Amino acid sequence: MSVVTKPRLITAGEVDERRCQLLRAGLADDSIEMQALWSEVDERDDYLWDRYAVPLIAEHLGEWAAVSLDGDVLIRPTSLEAHRDTREQFGAGNFSIGRLAEFRGFDLSRC
Repeated sequence: MSVVTKPRLITAGEVDERRCQLLRAGLADDSIEMQALWSEVDERDDYLWDRYAVPLIAEHLGEWAAVSLDGDVLIRPTSLEAHRDTREQFGAGNFSIGRLAEFRGFDLSRC
């Protein structure tokens, strides 16, 4: 019998702390070190999405989902509702969010 363990996922607080350290060290957002940090966040988000959201696509096609670092899932009909409720429930930056579809959509209005 094999045991699957959940990887350690970086929290929003840890991202903020490491980003501040890198900026204080004089590194720019496009530095190799900063890009490695963003890659870690992307890997975390991909893991959460693949593990917890993808299985829900058939049942909730076109809706928006957010997955917490603990694997809790919040589903809302619109991007606005998903973003608002997710921040309140999971805390800023401690989730992966997207549209439940074959291509995981992103809301670019956050940029």
